[in-house]
Amino acid sequence: RQFDFDGETLAAAIAETFSKRHTDIPADPIAFTETFMKDETKTAQWKAFLRKNRMTDGADTFAEAVHAVSAFLKPVVEHLVNHQPLPLTWKEPGPWQV
Repeated sequence: RQFDFDGETLAAAIAETFSKRHTDIPADPIAFTETFMKDETKTAQWKAFLRKNRMTDGADTFAEAVHAVSAFLKPVVEHLVNHQPLPLTWKEPGPWQV
């Protein structure tokens, strides 16, 4: 949310990362699900991360953080999975725009 992004450039970088790892891009990443957002272990890890890094700005809860990341990455993942163009730009602070 703090930087501008070109959708095609970001999609290419993500695709290259998965390609180098010989991993398919999941159509429905578990990290975008309600189950993941409500996972007590992940929530505890998020709180520890915030505390350890003395982070006071940004998402207060793990669910808020997951929702923000999902809103940012979900259109990119859908583009990659469906092999569709992504003529979008993310102008800080978002959302994606044509």
